[in-house]
Amino acid sequence: MGWIGRVQDRIAARYMLCLMFFLGLTVTFLLRVNINLAIVGMVNSTSVEPTSQEEALSSASGGCLAANVSVSTNKQVVDGAQGEFSWDEVQQGIILSSFFWGYLIFQIPGGRIAEVVGAKRVFGGAVLINGALAIVLPFLARTHWILLLVVRAMQGASLGTVVAMPLCGLVLNAWGWEAVFYVSGVLAFVWCVAWWLLVFDTPDQHPRISRDERQYLKDNLGDNNNVKKPPVPWKSVVTSWQFTVGYIAAVGNDWGFHTFMTLGPKYLKGALGFDIEKSSWFTSLPYLGQWIFASIYGTFADTLLKRKKMSLLGVRRMSIVISHLLPAISLVALSLTGCNTTLAVAILTIAVTVIGSYASGFFQSPMDVAPNFAGSLTGVMNAIGSITPIISTPIAGAVLQNDSTTNGWRGIFWIAALMYTLCSLPYIICFNAQIQPWNNAQKEEVKTTAVLVMSNVVTSDAEDSYVDALTKSKQG
Repeated sequence: MGWIGRVQDRIAARYMLCLMFFLGLTVTFLLRVNINLAIVGMVNSTSVEPTSQEEALSSASGGCLAANVSVSTNKQVVDGAQGEFSWDEVQQGIILSSFFWGYLIFQIPGGRIAEVVGAKRVFGGAVLINGALAIVLPFLARTHWILLLVVRAMQGASLGTVVAMPLCGLVLNAWGWEAVFYVSGVLAFVWCVAWWLLVFDTPDQHPRISRDERQYLKDNLGDNNNVKKPPVPWKSVVTSWQFTVGYIAAVGNDWGFHTFMTLGPKYLKGALGFDIEKSSWFTSLPYLGQWIFASIYGTFADTLLKRKKMSLLGVRRMSIVISHLLPAISLVALSLTGCNTTLAVAILTIAVTVIGSYASGFFQSPMDVAPNFAGSLTGVMNAIGSITPIISTPIAGAVLQNDSTTNGWRGIFWIAALMYTLCSLPYIICFNAQIQPWNNAQKEEVKTTAVLVMSNVVTSDAEDSYVDALTKSKQG
């Protein structure tokens, strides 16, 4: 092993695991959002004739667009070069939403499989398949656009966005849209090699972990290798209002967030006139803000709980007000900025930044209501939330097909603001942040297993008291 082995011996296994998850999530977001920027260079503007309405609006656009960018967002010119695909706005909307077809289908079984067989094979295998599909995507896109939909759906089976947006923009500008997918796929393969060599499902399986760290993890996480996983009480889950208000909030969050993430590059370029490279960096700024804010806010919320300055329910409500209602207000303000690009980018950055509080709010509802089944419930919640971009992105494409100026974007932003508001109210009014009786549906004691929830986690008082009770019962 040489110096590599000596370095590994000096790094705790749990820290290496966190680093690999961090890099893995970065790669998965890169694979997820690469087409959002690449599509700008893929579409041929000369194949679609402008309508008389677009010509009239172009002259009345108030100078929002750069001279080398036409009014419609599917008519992009990068240094005089044209894309090769004749896709209108509706087709582009379907393409951008197709990722979530597979994302929707595999969320629930993925969560359950991870609970049963471990995260290493599930997460590593998913990234490996995604990387392979990214490499073959350009060839299949040239064959037929329906094959592109299939690949993106199969790929569906933060800081990641901060890296992905500018990286995709730079690659697109330097080497063309095909390279965006090739680079994404190669990075996925490199990560997978490191993942399989460095990550293991349990401390006992890890060949390089120290004896002290192995014992530390066993003392704090428990030994769940031989614990039988209880069946999910699906009837109770489906009829639980406490869980329902959580995934309603997820619907609003996903609608708004994907309005920003999926359509953001099109808005910055098509409506405000940024070039590709500039657009990629401006698109990454809101997500850099979100990552920083989520880290700071999560620590702040956790401090409030530990010092008993605020109840768990109070933290959850405060978080959803910040993650839903503030972006809703920002979307309305964004729709009124007109051609003021500086103000538009500032509002866009603020709106996406404050979304970071979601990880301390509704996203923790599976752990709040049923920690024994948090993995499966998180899969259900994500699956329901992923329905929204399947609907919202084609709707946005239809709107832009008729009016791709700032007036068309105004309607898209208002719809997203309305979804944010309506979907937050049931959670704010009805959620109680208490573990539900069906969490322990079986008569025998069910031990809580270590569940992987990929987010910033604010400690749950309900969860802590529940674990304490289990510990005391074992000691007694």
